[in-house]
Amino acid sequence: MAELKKSVLPLLLLVTVACIHLMVCPYTKVEESFNLQATHDLLYHRQQLEQYDHHEFPGVVPRTFVGPLILAGFSAPIVCALSVLQASKWYSQLIVRGVLGLCVIYALWKLQKEVRRQFGSAVAVLFCLISATQFHLMFYCTRTLPNVFALPFV
Repeated sequence: MAELKKSVLPLLLLVTVACIHLMVCPYTKVEESFNLQATHDLLYHRQQLEQYDHHEFPGVVPRTFVGPLILAGFSAPIVCALSVLQASKWYSQLIVRGVLGLCVIYALWKLQKEVRRQFGSAVAVLFCLISATQFHLMFYCTRTLPNVFALPFV
């Protein structure tokens, strides 16, 4: 039981740090808005394709919906509950970005488990501590940028 608590603490640290970054800086930059808007369209307009934002604002490069589709699938139950409660879409944005952050942290956690297997628990804990203290990784893990969508699969 004590060993389980020790192994879960670094995971809780990563989740906590990512949540702090999300709450301290909840708004998005323009680069993030494309994927966030695609996720919004999938969650709120569903099969009403004519209402999707990219028809009105197609942009220079055709957008992909693969990342937003997966993200919308994971986020849909919570966003649906928020819609039933008539919560602001701002909370849906936080949920969507939080789910993306959890996907990235899940990938980091799988990497940490392999580090633990290869190099031992001390190195695995150091890996989590270094990851948690590196601003860019924890800040950007909740940002709907194409590179962040790719990170869980790398």
